[in-house]
Amino acid sequence: MDAGQLAVQDERVDLGRLCGEVIRLMQRQSEMAGLTMALTLTPPSPAIRADHRRLRQILLNLAGNAVKFTPAGECISILAEVSPGAVAVRVTDTGTGIAPDRIPDLGRPFVQINDNVLTRPHQGSGMGLSISRVLAELHGGMVLIQSQPEAGTEVTLSLPLLEQITLS
Repeated sequence: MDAGQLAVQDERVDLGRLCGEVIRLMQRQSEMAGLTMALTLTPPSPAIRADHRRLRQILLNLAGNAVKFTPAGECISILAEVSPGAVAVRVTDTGTGIAPDRIPDLGRPFVQINDNVLTRPHQGSGMGLSISRVLAELHGGMVLIQSQPEAGTEVTLSLPLLEQITLS
């Protein structure tokens, strides 16, 4: 990725189907954590031109982080919506949240909020958000993070809507 050798495939992606796939892939992990996941699609469910595999990787990273940092009994929501010229997928949790001054650190490779590997409660390399940001940028989009400590986090994958395809 750092060498700029990563390419994206241009294909038709049904955003609703992709989000459903991510929830199915995360089902066991979320159930083991005592969580539920909910999907909301604003009609009509959009189909866009993008790289299905790369978008799935982004959303799996975002959903995986939400599962990691959300207490048992809570719900993680995924919302996909289209606005003029853009499509957004929001992954929202009610987890531990992030202090606003630490949010800019999250896009850097190998950075975790609790950098002490001996005391942090969650596994991971700190690469998920960094990879997600790069993949979003390859699509001409971005990953935006809003959070408050003890109130949860909302991470939005925002992509330009270059072409919306009508689903039949």
